[in-house]
Amino acid sequence: MSTKFLERLSNNWLAKVFSLLIALFICIRYQTSRLSEKDFVVPLKIIQNGNLTLVTSRSPVSAVKVTLRGKSSQLMEVTEKDIEAYVDINSQVSGGTYDFPVYVKPSGRLVLMEPLEIKLGREKVTLTVEERIFRYVPVDATLAGSPARGYQIESVSVNPAFVKVTGPKSIVDGISFIQTEKVDIQGITRNSVQEVSLDYENDLVKIESGIVYEVTVLTEPSPLTKEFPGVQIEYRNLDSSFEITSSVQTTDIRLKGQMLQVENSDASVFRAEADCSAIREEGTFEVPVSVVVPQGLEVDSQSKSRIRITVSRRAIPPEPVAPEAVHEELVEPEVHDQ
Repeated sequence: MSTKFLERLSNNWLAKVFSLLIALFICIRYQTSRLSEKDFVVPLKIIQNGNLTLVTSRSPVSAVKVTLRGKSSQLMEVTEKDIEAYVDINSQVSGGTYDFPVYVKPSGRLVLMEPLEIKLGREKVTLTVEERIFRYVPVDATLAGSPARGYQIESVSVNPAFVKVTGPKSIVDGISFIQTEKVDIQGITRNSVQEVSLDYENDLVKIESGIVYEVTVLTEPSPLTKEFPGVQIEYRNLDSSFEITSSVQTTDIRLKGQMLQVENSDASVFRAEADCSAIREEGTFEVPVSVVVPQGLEVDSQSKSRIRITVSRRAIPPEPVAPEAVHEELVEPEVHDQ
């Protein structure tokens, strides 16, 4: 019996195999026709946690189309959160432009679905990557406003003075400093210390975080100079037996000091003096001229530091004549007997 079965099985075996394949194809086609498709637009994530990084702030492809094929009853529960599309640029070791493959990471429940087909609308993305470096660059304070009138900024300092920046080499190498947020110094008359953050926006560059920056602004009174032309020179320490016979002389004086004090100063607050203490005889002499100023002011310049004067001896007035003594005759009083 087994022999007859084998003979019947082997008889026209080619046609029988062909019929079996057709039946299998029809079965698969039938099963496939019962599956549904569902499309998703999934954000494309760029993994760049190695030595390379993108050189543009955004990927040229921000999302990809993902098509799922499976049982409609199962696909109804699937959302975008069940699918993660990503590109891993760490697959390269040096900078350049490459075609990176797009990968799909299904969620746990997608993995358990059968049957399930995943098809990508885009399988590769062209990206330019560059070496990632870091540097420490200076922090520069950004000041807003100006001190009160009569005051100026002496110095500005930031603590800490440097910050660590990380990003593409071509960008990081071009950063000379990082600015702070605005520091308000409008109308200040004394030193100011303020805590601020940094003001820098670039998605490709990472600034060291968690640090408070202290900006110290030192102020000082503003300097000012003021001209006083034609100030009359006074003569001092001349022996009383002499007198100045030359004409009165003047000098031009420029004072300097704190703005508010200089502005309120006039010729009454200082004097120009010629020292005549060395003169012991008549004649023409050259004497030094000095300017006496109150505390807080300085002489920036004077047109005459020495002058020539002519000195003569004073005329001696005649001695006054003493008045003649008036002698009165003394009369003895009469004495009468009582």
